[in-house]
Parts: sequence; structure tokens; C-alpha cells
Amino acid sequence: MFQLEADARDQHRRFVQRVLATEQVWGLRVNGSGWLECEANADPDRMVMPFWSDRAYVARYAPVMADRFSCAEPEAIALTVFLERFLPGLARDRRLVGTNWNRHGCGLEVEPCDLLDELGAGGG
Repeated sequence: MFQLEADARDQHRRFVQRVLATEQVWGLRVNGSGWLECEANADPDRMVMPFWSDRAYVARYAPVMADRFSCAEPEAIALTVFLERFLPGLARDRRLVGTNWNRHGCGLEVEPCDLLDELGAGGG
């Protein structure tokens, strides 16, 4: 359990570093309209929207959701749009953010405001 949490925290740090370096975030667009979201592991009463720092990370995760979302396509989001629109909207809707989930659908789930602070501070 501790190793999984340590791996998730490492992936989260990598997410923050890469996103700041590339100024891009990757998500899975479902059917060309909405974004992939699912029940949070930490709180089943909340939803979580996963994002990745690289298209390659999305490609590792996509098969996990293929049975539920066969029309999901990776799509890049400009960091400014992510910071100004996505994170405030997710916070308002009480959703969590998943960062760099692995091919098993495991990873850190964080509050949007915390991630906004982290990215706004240049990675803390």
C-alpha cells in the first residue's frame, strides 16, 4: 500500500514538473464533447477527472477505460485554459483531479484548488 502511494506521489510530482515545462495538460475527451470522469477512490460520493502530463501517459491509461468509453480520444489542453477554466470549474462542481494515473487506473486524487496553488507557484 505504501509503495502504491509513493508511486502515485512520484507520478504527481512528474505531472506538475512536465505540465509546467510543456505548458500542456492532457485529458480524455469522450465522444468529442465531455471529458472522462469516474467515481473517486478516496470518496465515492465525489467524481474525479483524470489528467496527464504527456500523451504517452494517456495512451497507457486509455485501455483501462476502453470498455466504458470506446470513443475517448486524448486531447491537449493549454495550461492557461486548465488553470483559468478547468480547475476553478472542477472546484465549483466539487470534483477531484487525478494526476498521471497509471495503466491500472491508480493515482493521486487532489483538490483542484491545491493543484491550482501548486501549478501557480511553479511546482512548489
